[in-house]
Amino acid sequence: MITQSLYERYLKLSQDPASGMAPPGFSTDKISFVLELATDGRPLRILDIRDNRGKRPLSISMDVPEHGARSSGVKPYFLSDKAEYIFGLIEKNGVLSTSLKKFEASRVLHRSLLDGCVSPDGLAVLNFFERWNPEEPEGDEFFQLSLNKALSGTDNNFIFRLQGSDPFVHQTAEMISIWTHSRREDKEGAVYGTCLISGEANRPIARTHEIKIKGVADAQSVGANLVSFNFPALLSYGKEQSYNAPVSEEAAAGYAKALNHLLASRENRLRGVGDMTVVFWADRQPGQGKEWAAQEEMFGSFFDNEPEEQLEEDSQGTEQLKDIMLRVRSGIEVSEDMLPAPQALFTVLGLSPNVARLAVRYFWQGTFDSLFVRLSQHSADMAMSRPGDKSPVLPSLYRVMRETVHANMDSGKMKKATAAMAGAWFRSVLQGSAYPYSVFAAIIGRIRVDGRISPYGESAGSAWVRASVIKAYLQRYARINNNDVLKGALTMELNENSETQTVAYRLGRLFAVLERAQIEASGGYGKLNTTIKDRYFSSASTTPLAVFPNLIRLAQAHISNPKAKFGKFRDRDIGEVLSGVPKFPTHLNLEEQGLFILGYYHQAQHTASKISGTGTNSETDAPTPNNKDKKGEDEQ
Repeated sequence: MITQSLYERYLKLSQDPASGMAPPGFSTDKISFVLELATDGRPLRILDIRDNRGKRPLSISMDVPEHGARSSGVKPYFLSDKAEYIFGLIEKNGVLSTSLKKFEASRVLHRSLLDGCVSPDGLAVLNFFERWNPEEPEGDEFFQLSLNKALSGTDNNFIFRLQGSDPFVHQTAEMISIWTHSRREDKEGAVYGTCLISGEANRPIARTHEIKIKGVADAQSVGANLVSFNFPALLSYGKEQSYNAPVSEEAAAGYAKALNHLLASRENRLRGVGDMTVVFWADRQPGQGKEWAAQEEMFGSFFDNEPEEQLEEDSQGTEQLKDIMLRVRSGIEVSEDMLPAPQALFTVLGLSPNVARLAVRYFWQGTFDSLFVRLSQHSADMAMSRPGDKSPVLPSLYRVMRETVHANMDSGKMKKATAAMAGAWFRSVLQGSAYPYSVFAAIIGRIRVDGRISPYGESAGSAWVRASVIKAYLQRYARINNNDVLKGALTMELNENSETQTVAYRLGRLFAVLERAQIEASGGYGKLNTTIKDRYFSSASTTPLAVFPNLIRLAQAHISNPKAKFGKFRDRDIGEVLSGVPKFPTHLNLEEQGLFILGYYHQAQHTASKISGTGTNSETDAPTPNNKDKKGEDEQ
């Protein structure tokens, strides 16, 4: 199904001149230099056509006669190749040497294909290969300097052009005809059969799938194979290599080109999903406009790892798309009639490197409206009130994974540490299944270690993401297991319904109230270097009976302190919370610890939201957090 979907995409894109898809028999490759020839084949000059706008020159993409797989053997390409095949010269560590076998193979190929051509362009190339001698290079001093410069780099693919001619040689009508005709000729020893991808009978079957897949993160730079049979254990019924799964040469090239096209596109690729590289595409239906583009942009924006606020500033998307995405990320319902082509197919493919091959880590295909339901459900599950009265948008996958590891861990180590969790989280979003327990446990573990769960100050950004993950995990767990009691206790903001508050949630609220009483007794926010949260939060969330009796006695001292102007309010809050706690539990399991953390976050957030713009709290006269404290709120 994967290769069939890719091949169908290739067929549709190859009919669209604006798609950038190489036509049959051609492939898109990186080109750096042009060898300009005289009609008699004399090399005149070398033109550097690389893009020099960046810090270093970059080769440009161009459609050239198809480049198949090239392993350790000698295999030349037609009218477009590396310098070692075109000139038979190699520079290594500043030492120039010849590669006569590769040059001779290229000469034989061009002799066989250009024999009988009449165009000046083709004859110029043929004459060049007849007269060029790698052991005695010709050309003036300037040509030699240009050649040495090209040989000194690794990206030195060449194409040809006749002096005074506008198109490159491989773009002329006769060369295209020669190359197309050569591919249609019956090849010696070719095997014919029915293609598993296209269903066409009596087609030449590919012995190997020659076009390598490039662009998968951490895969070999020369590319890797998606389909490969080269171990004796993989052979069956005497069929060798890819004859085990007969795919025509056209289909093998087509699906590979489509996949390379997706991997080269920033609009159809996601990175940072663990060790996977994810590509996605919408089906282009006849008669549709740009609905497929809107679907792809919507999916890419949903998993974008950039700051959420940039969505509102993105000028590329349409106003309709912006409105839909803001609705989803804000937890607002989106009706089906608002979606572009809701019944069209949408495909998501996750790939990982596996030595010289690619491993399919994830594959999903379904209608776009079914996908959108899953994305909307994820957004609703993750919805959580944000510090500073910001709109409740969706934390990116990167931000979620960032909170599962130490705050100072560099991105490279973080990627390795969170690879499995990121992949599992991504799959749960698309499938609507339970969120990975590993992420939930890692978030709670980090909170117990570093205590970054306060919805104000430097930890505000982390607290919001962590609370979102905990609430999402518990909410989906409750829905899947039909736990109505737990389901009713999970809200975006403080749950003020006394009937649905669990004991663990109330204990989290109680801890926030006790901390607030301590802060007020010290004279307000910013007066203490540490609070009870820094010393007792971990133990209070796991073994409440061992901690809370002492904390309540300590709170009575704080409430009676003359500096605590509003001690009676804290006394009232403590009584209200404890009214639903018949006794302190000896131990809280991980699920209950999550509820404890949510109770603390919601109660603290409820308090922080009362801080007015005048710099005082209407109930406690507590000063607003200073600019340093608010820094964390903006680091989303």
